[in-house]
Amino acid sequence: AGRITCPVMTCEPEEQEAYRGQAAEVVAEVGGPVHREVFTTADGAGLDCEIPAPQVRNQRVFDWIDGVLGA
Repeated sequence: AGRITCPVMTCEPEEQEAYRGQAAEVVAEVGGPVHREVFTTADGAGLDCEIPAPQVRNQRVFDWIDGVLGA
């Protein structure tokens, strides 16, 4: 992971049950710039994979991609 130099985004739901803490591990290991996006219960996307609010997740992911690519 330390050889990854391109921008990386990690998604971390507040009430994550599976693989809790994995996003923090990725952030610590990746060699390039990392954006850590936390999803909360208040915004409706706090469960694993942001299942209750895919529109919230999708908007944030695509906004991040737009920012990275300068679209």
